Amino acid sequence: MKALLFYQQSELGVAEIELGQLERKLDEDRLPIEKIDVESRRGSEMAESYAIMVAPALVLLREDGVAQAAWQSDLPTNDQLQSAIGYI
Repeated sequence: MKALLFYQQSELGVAEIELGQLERKLDEDRLPIEKIDVESRRGSEMAESYAIMVAPALVLLREDGVAQAAWQSDLPTNDQLQSAIGYI
């Protein structure tokens, strides 16, 4: 499993703390994290391919690359994340 963490560099501010907490939680669960700036060309293309309309967003991918769980704007709580990780 892999986590794609979409963010918008120009609007990090307060969200930076929340993103940092989420990154630490994913690291504890030993999930590889790919951070993607939606303002970059590649990031914009990836966001479009996963139907990400609002950043921050998190997409959990299965080993075969299929998106299994996603959150936009409001990032998952620890319980939601654990439930999704257990499901995958």
